[in-house]
Amino acid sequence: MKWINNFSKTRIPYYIYKLNTGDSILYFNNSKQNQYIVVLEGILYVLKIFSNKKAFFVGVINKNNILDLTKINDKLDYYYKAIALNKTYIISFSINNKNNINSKIFFNIIKAQKLTIKKYELINCILKQKYYKYKVLQIILFLFIEFGTINNKQLSLSFKISQQKLGLITGINQTKVNKIINLLANQKIIQFSSRKTIHIQNIYRLFFLYC
Repeated sequence: MKWINNFSKTRIPYYIYKLNTGDSILYFNNSKQNQYIVVLEGILYVLKIFSNKKAFFVGVINKNNILDLTKINDKLDYYYKAIALNKTYIISFSINNKNNINSKIFFNIIKAQKLTIKKYELINCILKQKYYKYKVLQIILFLFIEFGTINNKQLSLSFKISQQKLGLITGINQTKVNKIINLLANQKIIQFSSRKTIHIQNIYRLFFLYC
């Protein structure tokens, strides 16, 4: 609510959007304004899609994380696609003159950027892994640490994630992702259901064996 309250007290226009699971929103470089979106509630994963239709994973953002769209390339060779992993509310706003911005809003933007950069840096470290096995496993751990809940001594995600989506996030083909998931399932470390829900049954074993 702090974002809405602060914007309501200023002359900065803002828009609130509700995204259901699987909904997406696209951001093109068609404006000279400095545009931002902040997650009010929920989880988004963000892709950068180039004109040749190749998609690259940017990161996963949640409450009070910010997507800064002020540095989009003038060549218009790519755009951003933010996809909701669960029911998500975002606030979108533009700032033309940063010198006239309210101090509270400026502070909140800086704080949100720090939180988001920290998350991006962690993801980048994971994706730099040389071996695809560790890359997939550490992304799974990251998702559970950031977004997991404990239920009946199991760690569960609050959203569905397919093996195809894990492949998209890690940049690894689905065949290799399937092989890793099946290996962990056979060792009873994780449980991956046909409904695309994933549970970690033994996080300590997963951590010490593979990370």
